[in-house]
Amino acid sequence: MSHICSCFGPTLLLTALFWANITSVYAQDLTPPAGGKPLILRDDSKSFQVGKGTGGEATVVAVQGQNFNSAIHATVEKRGDPWDLESRVIPSGKFAKGEAVLVRLWARMLQSRDESGMALLQLSLGENSPPWRAQFGRTLSVGKEWQEFFVRGLVQDDYEAGQLALKLDFGQAVQTLEVGGIEILSYGTNAPLTQLPETRTSYAGREANAPWRIEAETRIRELRMAPLAVQVIDRTGKPIPNAQVQIELKKHAFFFGCALNPSVLLSDDKPENAAYRRRFLEIFNSGSFVNSLKWEAWTGDWGPDLNRETTLKGLQWLQQHDMTIRGHVLVWPSFHNMVGYMKALQGKATPDELQRLVLSHIDEITSGTSPYISEWDVINEPRDNHDLMDIIGKQVMLDYFKRARNRLPNTRLVLNDYAILTTLADGNTQQQYEDCARYLIDNGAPIDGFGFQGHFGATVPSPMRILKVLDRFAALKRSIRVTEFTIEGDDSALQGDFTRDLLTLLFSHPSVVGFQQWGLENSVNKDGTLTPIGEAIRSLVNEKWHTNIKTTTDVNGSVTNRGFLGRYDVTVTQGNRTLTVPFELRSNSDQLLVTLP
Repeated sequence: MSHICSCFGPTLLLTALFWANITSVYAQDLTPPAGGKPLILRDDSKSFQVGKGTGGEATVVAVQGQNFNSAIHATVEKRGDPWDLESRVIPSGKFAKGEAVLVRLWARMLQSRDESGMALLQLSLGENSPPWRAQFGRTLSVGKEWQEFFVRGLVQDDYEAGQLALKLDFGQAVQTLEVGGIEILSYGTNAPLTQLPETRTSYAGREANAPWRIEAETRIRELRMAPLAVQVIDRTGKPIPNAQVQIELKKHAFFFGCALNPSVLLSDDKPENAAYRRRFLEIFNSGSFVNSLKWEAWTGDWGPDLNRETTLKGLQWLQQHDMTIRGHVLVWPSFHNMVGYMKALQGKATPDELQRLVLSHIDEITSGTSPYISEWDVINEPRDNHDLMDIIGKQVMLDYFKRARNRLPNTRLVLNDYAILTTLADGNTQQQYEDCARYLIDNGAPIDGFGFQGHFGATVPSPMRILKVLDRFAALKRSIRVTEFTIEGDDSALQGDFTRDLLTLLFSHPSVVGFQQWGLENSVNKDGTLTPIGEAIRSLVNEKWHTNIKTTTDVNGSVTNRGFLGRYDVTVTQGNRTLTVPFELRSNSDQLLVTLP
């Protein structure tokens, strides 16, 4: 990935942006500022568009005991996509580009079968006709009591009256909920968005004493650590007691990575690059490029800043600094994500000609980069990008994996896609990924791992939800890696906490081999200070999950302890004699014998 792609349904465009869950809401006293122009009045039920959908039905009902008199009552009997049951509220008046808009509503859950125990409401202000573009939106988790929500955003273009609608999507869970007191207020094009109230959210399992956290720490000790034993002897084989020993982890076996641009590594044309490089080397042990290994960049379509020569120099830099390197991506199988000469062939070339050009690209880029890259995303986002499969046939995916294996016998080969971990409930995104993975496996594709991009919205699923998804795909007996982690929103505390909890969960899972952030700027500010996201990663990797033992040998010349799996330097000192030896700690490592000269 590198962006959110449009898909087939009118609202599927919103999936990656909004499919995330809020599982609790901070107690807040929010009041809309004066001056808002009402575009929907609180009890304007005439503007509600309700009816039956694929998964259920929505009606308008009377409400008592609240400061509004009517609500949309939605019942979902069959879980599906959010828009399988959608109600719309049509605001009055025009909208201008840059207009600040506040949506205010109340909601309550009557029943829900979702694992969170709450109802799910996907809300967006979006176009009322194709291409259905969303202006802004959120996914809300709704409890049993009436609760007020505020959602704010900017209009992205000019619109006439009736061209935008407030869309309320209910279909992602079997549930019954009610939404009332709906207001839409406009504050014009000059109002700062941050002055408008917005409901702050949290997630279940954020608590320090959450049960999942204790279970994860236990798994980490079992999976990511091992006994570490060192014996120090002299040249005659006699144990040396009271020798000073330092055992320090230099590189984790688990991959903590970040994708960035080669220019950050190779030049100081921007003053922040030096700080970025320092922090990159401090925190991460693996890396990749956001765009430079895509077909367009490799062939020079994207100009002098993204070309083959720069890419190869960047790969060399990563290798020289002991970074494990991922490649993204060999085949992104839609014309709009391919090189210019492929775009020009759309509707003109034969299937055989297209196949020849794609396989030729695989051959060329793997040949040029094979000394550096240990893992490739072979196919990216086939759920939404399937032009080649539509023209050549579904089996072409097998050809891509087999061709990559032929050229790269020792490189890990991965299927990469989005909206797998980030959604609130299981739906088409997970099922279609699983169907694709099973097709590849069952038909002999040499697929080694699953890449889950991890582009989280401003609202996030609980760790318990993520664990369920990881367990589901672990059953397919392939490794898992988060390949493109980002998190949206302006709640920096939540971003830091969720990054900490996501990493803890990933590090604790036996099928997960790594985590990669998408863009160094998400962790590092231009002045070199760390964002809450960066500090969460740094404190885990360099402190909590770091091993640095300083001790002395016992009467048998031995030291025993436990350490995190990975590559170590073991330094032994006695008197004026010092020796440092490398050591790889695996789950079944034997004792390290150090002979001090």
